[in-house]
Amino acid sequence: SVYLQIGGNTDGEYGKLMADGSSGTITFTSNQGTHTPGWWGGIRFYDYSDDASVLKNLVVEYGGAGGIGNIYCYQSSPTIQDSVIGSSSNYGLRCSNGVSPVIRNNTFINNLHGIYCESASSPVISTNTFTSNTSYPVLMQACSWPDFNNNIYSANNPDAIGVNGETINTNTTWTKDTVPYVIAGVVGVSGNSTPTLTLEPGLELRFENGVYLQIGGNTDGEYGNLMADGSSGTITFTSNETIHTP
Repeated sequence: SVYLQIGGNTDGEYGKLMADGSSGTITFTSNQGTHTPGWWGGIRFYDYSDDASVLKNLVVEYGGAGGIGNIYCYQSSPTIQDSVIGSSSNYGLRCSNGVSPVIRNNTFINNLHGIYCESASSPVISTNTFTSNTSYPVLMQACSWPDFNNNIYSANNPDAIGVNGETINTNTTWTKDTVPYVIAGVVGVSGNSTPTLTLEPGLELRFENGVYLQIGGNTDGEYGNLMADGSSGTITFTSNETIHTP
């Protein structure tokens, strides 16, 4: 598939993208008479791209070929703001491998997922609008820790943050947003370094059937810690059911 690649994965493969459409929207889209999701491979930022890259007042649409999404941040942290990111065949934005891009004031619309966070990524996700995405507007691996702040969710299926189960082995904080987290698989917290999972006051965690949260293990080296202090805002652990059943 065709895509735009900024930087590479080898020292010396430096690159930077400055796409500021403040005085006239910049559009990245498919070359089709009738657009279809997944036609092209998106904008891809790799390890040696410059973190000072800026995407502002853009439309990025109909990407997703290769499972990458409309925008892909791999070990790179550009600023993405004031843009419409939509109609991807999978992710509007995919963050991978310890990245922390700033994502603010965007609209994620008509994707499978608006944002996907994997491999200990920690983007700043603030004041965005997620609407009409086919599945979770934000999907994250348990070891990621997005910094959520005042995002708006509507007409997604569901309006919630999805969490894939895995073992957390580094200190991780899950922050509160305006919708609950849905825990889709077993989440463990353990490792030689005694990792801590910290839950921000006010969080609501909804668990799928048979899923649980495990702190530590039964073997030497499986140390873990949970900090869940709801003194300034109750933290809720409950079922992910419309009508709750024991």
